[in-house]
Amino acid sequence: MRRRVYTEHDQAEALMMLAVCRGNAEEARRRMKARGDDPPPASTLNMWRTAQADRYEDIRSEISVKITAEVANQAEEIMLEAGELEREMLARIREELPNIKPGELPGALRNVTTTKALNNDKIAGPIRGRPTVITEHRDATQILAELQRLGVIDSTAEEISALPPAA
Repeated sequence: MRRRVYTEHDQAEALMMLAVCRGNAEEARRRMKARGDDPPPASTLNMWRTAQADRYEDIRSEISVKITAEVANQAEEIMLEAGELEREMLARIREELPNIKPGELPGALRNVTTTKALNNDKIAGPIRGRPTVITEHRDATQILAELQRLGVIDSTAEEISALPPAA
């Protein structure tokens, strides 16, 4: 039996599929077969991943950026759909308000709202580079000076030499 020779292109395609499959050679092989390729054995894929570690990591990093962008897109689509559901559920709550049983529609609305908020706060926002936390970097002196400038506090002080005796 003659041994198959794989081109640089074959190896690059296989390493890319391996990266998409998070290093799972069996899954990468299965997906390549499903698209009509004649993939190398899983042991060969694993060998290439080890022998061409730098190349594999470069491909994996490139794939990671694309996957992260797709995750953000999906999260935003979910948020939009959740927003539409919120509107529909609010309208239904308004219609059913006289007959509503406690905990039915409001609970569903709360769940949809939570889904939308989680997708925004935990997935889409950070991936899109939106701040998730705003941190103050001024010290107390700077804050007092700003409050004085805004007229929130008076900048005059009266010195007290001694406190009156306790009663």
